[in-house]
Amino acid sequence: MTIKIITGSWAKKYNVPETLELKDGTSISEALDGLEIPAGEIGLTVIDGKATRRDTELRDGDSLEIYPVIVDG
Repeated sequence: MTIKIITGSWAKKYNVPETLELKDGTSISEALDGLEIPAGEIGLTVIDGKATRRDTELRDGDSLEIYPVIVDG
């Protein structure tokens, strides 16, 4: 299956691909493990406009948006 990855400019330094080819049943967490973004920098994940848990299974054609942790100070 193929999913689209959407990040803001904060993730440009990690060379995040625009799409990922994954096996069926892959969770968000498993997909994130395959990216260069450190886990501690990922705050929120959204699939097709809805905030999701990282154990959610991805489906072919999903758009996965990744937002950074926001630190006050």
